[in-house]
Amino acid sequence: MRGKLALLALDEGYFALPVEGIVHIVSSPEVFQLPLLPPGVGGVFLYQDQLTPLLDLRCLWGQDAARRSGAVAYTVVCSCEVGLVGVPVDRVLHIVDLDPALVKTVAGEPAEVPAGTSNLFVHGDREFPILNVDSLLISLPPKTITRRSQ
Repeated sequence: MRGKLALLALDEGYFALPVEGIVHIVSSPEVFQLPLLPPGVGGVFLYQDQLTPLLDLRCLWGQDAARRSGAVAYTVVCSCEVGLVGVPVDRVLHIVDLDPALVKTVAGEPAEVPAGTSNLFVHGDREFPILNVDSLLISLPPKTITRRSQ
């Protein structure tokens, strides 16, 4: 692992994103709801005239619905294997060098760490799960379509 990490905050939680995957950080764009979006996708927004999905990290990380209703200050536009995707954040804390000596592999149960992470970056006295957007997208559950009774 080389490069830099963006250390980010969402609500009371913290996580990191590799800087090389970040395309832009935008102030909270207008988000549109579309039918049939899978759980974990909070809607879509326009970024440079491109319809871009916005991940709902709060949902994916198991926060209850009451805590998921708040707006966020920024959206990090990330490039991944399937194109662009937005990641919501409240604060950008630091951009730091990715020192491999400060990366720990997650050893706990999968339920103990946020979805889409397998490594932790230690900065000061805090651990930042390193978010892998591609693996998070792969883990999204499909939208279940139910027929209305007639």
